[in-house]
Amino acid sequence: MSIFEYNGSALVAMVGKNCFAIASDRRLGVQLQTIATDFQKIYKIHDKLFIGLAGLATDAQTLYQRLVFRHKLYQLRERDMKPETFASLVSALLYEKRFGPYFCQPVIAGLGDEDKPFICTMDSIGAKELAKDFVVAGTASESLYGACESMFKPDMEAEELFETISQALLSSVDRDCLSGWGGHVYLVSVCGSTWDILCYIENFCVAHLLKLGMVAALSYFVLILLPVMQFGNLPMCLSHSVSSRMGLFC
Repeated sequence: MSIFEYNGSALVAMVGKNCFAIASDRRLGVQLQTIATDFQKIYKIHDKLFIGLAGLATDAQTLYQRLVFRHKLYQLRERDMKPETFASLVSALLYEKRFGPYFCQPVIAGLGDEDKPFICTMDSIGAKELAKDFVVAGTASESLYGACESMFKPDMEAEELFETISQALLSSVDRDCLSGWGGHVYLVSVCGSTWDILCYIENFCVAHLLKLGMVAALSYFVLILLPVMQFGNLPMCLSHSVSSRMGLFC
């Protein structure tokens, strides 16, 4: 058995219309023995950039820590790394260790200039493979290729992309004994869905109506009631009501 198959993994990234999705299985195993069922294989670099690491789990965690360190150094320039730049960084780090490589197959997905989706994968020594539709990695890569080729459509909306990548992942891990136990799916789009926008507008309007109501009530009290109460020119019914209420607090 190859060292890349020791822990088992399934990774896929897919492009939609101004959005992308990246998904992985949740199994951590030692060959055919399952160790954990909630193992994280996709890591967030920043809000618009994610990396998935298939292969040997210990090497994947070590490589991720090195990548986070390099990205934090880059952020000292007060900006996040573009997906293309990050892919070149990962490739350089892997090629640097080519004589004693990290046994990992990275899958990189992000939104680049003008929020254009970018995906790529590479081998353990950093040879990049760019794609405009989908990329796969891990022990379930053969079944993932078939599922993605049959289900993928260009320019999918966010909801359809989420459904497509989820079905492709689940149908593929059912055909691979080294991966499984459900999956993690990350979907990143330029703007929120219609439901998110409607909820935002509703909450925005309600909040502003409450603010306007509080300001109007406070203005009425300060500009009208307070001067009238001070000078004693209240109408009889209102004066009696105010004096009785003030008597309750005394």
